[in-house]
Amino acid sequence: MNIIPESITRYLKDLDGDQCADGYLCLNDKQEILANCGFVGVSNSTNIGTGVNAVQSIPVLEGLLPNNVEEPSIIYCVHIDNDYYFDIHFFHDSVGSWVLFIDSTSSAKKMQQEQQTRLTEDFKNDNRRTGN
Repeated sequence: MNIIPESITRYLKDLDGDQCADGYLCLNDKQEILANCGFVGVSNSTNIGTGVNAVQSIPVLEGLLPNNVEEPSIIYCVHIDNDYYFDIHFFHDSVGSWVLFIDSTSSAKKMQQEQQTRLTEDFKNDNRRTGN
């Protein structure tokens, strides 16, 4: 993204580590898009027009958008499509309600591999105990 809104720049400064926004939406109280930019997986959110409902434009947001964003919140490792995972950040300021997408694909895939290794070991150990 070439230009990052000041609201996002301020929010990212408060996060731990060096976070980079891959895409964002700014919504009004009716969850209509006021501003947008960047990529969410293979989808270019910049191609979505303003004034349209965010959930209708990005169906993966169904049930995830909070009604009231008093405090910033994060949903980690949301599986967006076949190949991508994103941490989805929600926060509110005087401009509107922000939905920020930060790519977490590599860490999510690593976590999946580690979980599979643990499950495989648990399965082997369970079989040893039962004599199977």
